[in-house]
Amino acid sequence: MAYPKKITDFFGEDLFKLLGPKANRRKWSDLSYKEQQARIKNIPVYISTRKLGKRPSFTDIMFECFKQLVLLGDKNPLMGIELPYYDSLADAGVQLGMPIMNSQLVNVDILYKNAEKQRDVFLMHILLDIVFQFQPGLVFPGAGRKDSTGKINVNDAQHRSLACMFLGIDNVPLNYIESDDEYWDVQQYAAININSLQCSEFDRFRIRTQRADASMQAGYAVDPEDQIAWDLAQVFDQNEILVVEKGDRDLGTNAKVLTGIGNITKYWKEYGAEIATRAIEINAQLFPTSVFQTANSWGLMEFIKHQDTNANKMEMDFAIQQAIKTMLPKDNQGNRLHSMIKNVCKSQNDVTTLRWEPVVIAEGIKQIVEAYGNADIEWQSPKWPEKERYTFELTLV
Repeated sequence: MAYPKKITDFFGEDLFKLLGPKANRRKWSDLSYKEQQARIKNIPVYISTRKLGKRPSFTDIMFECFKQLVLLGDKNPLMGIELPYYDSLADAGVQLGMPIMNSQLVNVDILYKNAEKQRDVFLMHILLDIVFQFQPGLVFPGAGRKDSTGKINVNDAQHRSLACMFLGIDNVPLNYIESDDEYWDVQQYAAININSLQCSEFDRFRIRTQRADASMQAGYAVDPEDQIAWDLAQVFDQNEILVVEKGDRDLGTNAKVLTGIGNITKYWKEYGAEIATRAIEINAQLFPTSVFQTANSWGLMEFIKHQDTNANKMEMDFAIQQAIKTMLPKDNQGNRLHSMIKNVCKSQNDVTTLRWEPVVIAEGIKQIVEAYGNADIEWQSPKWPEKERYTFELTLV
């Protein structure tokens, strides 16, 4: 397999114009997290293909994606990256030691897109979710319509198919009907993208946790996002926190039930595993019979972030917990901590909505620990992100 002639004529046989000198290239997986994030910022999320006409070929779409990357100049996120290259899906399976899907393969030369009926290309999705973690067994058959000229409109799996083309693969799995009626382009697209059930944050967490565990068991590399979910799951298990779907009414308990997994995952990424773990543990131990309030953890993370990093963390966390427990002694008062602080702040600043919510909660926690906590600890104030700030005082004994 070689890349399509239109691609190699412009970008070079080994994609020199896109990737740079072969001797200088590195695998994406060899980059540090910081290096990856710097490059990710430069990947276009979205590539418009409308300029290519009503029915562009997949080769034309691939050319446009590569061209837009090259036009970024020294910000081209693929410059110096070694893209994997495979002769076929079967070859990818052999090289990666993974099985492939057994299905009908179609040559990419006859693949087209009904641009009026399809969304445009999400390039970041192609690179981050498929190319950089390519597994041939996950290239599921797409759906399309073959017309009387022999061309196939791809109505599902355009991103998977383009990702295969990026990697040199020229035959992709595809199921198709034979018809000249564009009605089927709309129907296939709608059935898959509108009528299908969207993955919830709970499902996303559950699947990522299970996939991380399965990857470890099989000896495969764990996806970084899956690793975060798995690490979170370990903290939840240690603290007997129950993660459930929003709207689940059949639990029979509110004790440490967590429905805001999307928020907690976001906070974990923002504050890091150590601070997030400490805040989750404090929150869980403070209010063991309450619904797990993610806002409490958010404020605790913001407060802990500003404390002395050389202090004994276990003693500090115990002091925070004891101080808050002194003010809110009941095990089911989880909602009271963050709501009380926010309500006082709104009232004393005459506002109905708050900016900088985690800083507001962290400031309230500081007032509580200074009033009821260990006097030997020099508690640090959270930092407000702008010159303007809220000033408020909790009613403390």
